[in-house]
Amino acid sequence: MSLAIVPGSFDPITVGHVDVIERTSKMFDVVVVAVMLNAQKQYRFTIDQRAQLAKISCAHIPNVQVLVSEGMLVDVVRELGATAIVKGVRTIKDFRYEQEMAYYNRAQEPKAETLYLPCSPHLKRISSTLVRRLMDENKSLEGVLMPDAIRKIEAGFDVKQ
Repeated sequence: MSLAIVPGSFDPITVGHVDVIERTSKMFDVVVVAVMLNAQKQYRFTIDQRAQLAKISCAHIPNVQVLVSEGMLVDVVRELGATAIVKGVRTIKDFRYEQEMAYYNRAQEPKAETLYLPCSPHLKRISSTLVRRLMDENKSLEGVLMPDAIRKIEAGFDVKQ
């Protein structure tokens, strides 16, 4: 059985992330969305809220599971026996950052390859940063988040400000 991990902070998970996850789900038997913690980042949502939004957003994809990890990605890869780490990239800047991470992960766990999926062109402008800005400006999240995730947020997540 082939298993890929799609890791990220997902603060929050966007339609662009979901697009990458959907595409990955067609290539692997199991896809694990790993909601990760990066000590250098300030988050809008708690890790549990981010995981809940990821589950809601990916509920329509039968071979996707969501997990939370506060550790290193390479440890999750080893624990699950993943053969691939899949990263979506929107820009050259994204690619350069992800390439550095791939070098580290490959040195730590040579069995897992990092695969890059370019974002779908119509989703290139969407990022978690954009979503947080729209939230700060009380603008619509339609088209940048999955509808069920929007409803969950509007229903009263305790959002850090």
